[in-house]
Amino acid sequence: MRQIFTFVLAALSLFGWTSAARANFEVRPAIIEIEESNGRFESQFEIVNPREKPIAIEIAVKQRVFLPDGGEELVAADDDFLIFPLQTALAPGERQLVRISYLDPSLESSRSFRLIVGEVLAPLEASSANAATIRTRFEFNPSLHVIPKGAEARLAIENVRIENGADGKNFLRLDVVNSGNRYAYLSDKEIVIGEYRLPPERIIPVMAPRPVGPGNRMSLEFDIGTDVVQVSEPATIRTFKP
Repeated sequence: MRQIFTFVLAALSLFGWTSAARANFEVRPAIIEIEESNGRFESQFEIVNPREKPIAIEIAVKQRVFLPDGGEELVAADDDFLIFPLQTALAPGERQLVRISYLDPSLESSRSFRLIVGEVLAPLEASSANAATIRTRFEFNPSLHVIPKGAEARLAIENVRIENGADGKNFLRLDVVNSGNRYAYLSDKEIVIGEYRLPPERIIPVMAPRPVGPGNRMSLEFDIGTDVVQVSEPATIRTFKP
C-alpha cells in the first residue's frame, strides 16, 4: 500500500513580518483591515508567485476565537465573506488581485479572522505501489480584521500583583482588558504603574501573538528581578512615545 504524508507549513503574519512561505508565494499586505465605508465592508489583497513554475492557490477564512490563556481557536467562517476568486492559478512571476467583502452590515464590534491561503498540490504521478511519499503544502495565514465605522479600543490594566520566585526574582503579573469595540495590538503600547514603566520592548517578548479583541483580556507576566513596583499605584496602558 502506498503511504502519502502531507505536511502543512503555515506562515503567520504579525506586525508585518512573514516567514518561510515566501519561498513559494507571497500575500500582501501582511495584515488586512476591512473598515466600514458607506455601510459596506470591502477590501482587496494580492497574491504573488515569485517562483519559476506555476502554482495553484485556494482561499478560506476562519474566525479567531481568543482564549484567556493567550491562545486562540479557529472556526470556519467562509459564509461570512464573498471572495473572488476563491481559487486561482498563477504563472511564474504573476500577481493576482483578490477582492473580499464582509457580508454582515450590522457589525457593531470588530471581528478578527485568519485568511487561509494555501497551495493546491498537484495530483501525484503513478509510481510503485509500495512507495512512501512525503509532500509539503505551504499556507500563508495573514490576519484579517473587520472594523465597523468609529470603532475604538479601550484598554485598561487590572489585577496587578507581584509574585516571588524561588530564586529571589520577582514577577509582575497583570491583565490587559479591552472594553471597547475594536481590537488592539500591544506592540506600540507602554504600561505605566506609578513611576514604573514597561515600554514596547518589554511587552512584545511576553505578549501572546494576537491582539486583544473587544471584550477580551490578555494576561502578561514580567520578570522584574529585584525591581520595586508599587502595585497600589494607578496602572495605565497608553501609546508609547519615545
